[in-house]
Amino acid sequence: MKRRDTLKALALGGLSVGVLAEACKTEDKKLVLAESAPKGPIKYDRFAAQAANDEVLLSQTFFTSEEMATIAVLSNIIIPADDISGSATDAGVPAFIEFMAKDKPEFQVPLR
Repeated sequence: MKRRDTLKALALGGLSVGVLAEACKTEDKKLVLAESAPKGPIKYDRFAAQAANDEVLLSQTFFTSEEMATIAVLSNIIIPADDISGSATDAGVPAFIEFMAKDKPEFQVPLR
């Protein structure tokens, strides 16, 4: 590669980074996220037995309140809130972890 070609590549690379940085503004992302967010609860098709099993699992509790608080803190450390999106607890991660522990008994000992 010639020195002129190298300088051209460096100049074009620097310009492209500036263009991409301008195209990825936070305000645009917030607008896109707000428009694409689902309205109301998400519904999905499933068998009646699965729906009944989910209702039973949701009515039970596995973790104590102290354990749920620990799960919430740990999940927020892994996925903290930022300017664009919420934290793991905002997304319902602790509740999902508890649901999975109730749904899959083999997860209960390692999670606890």
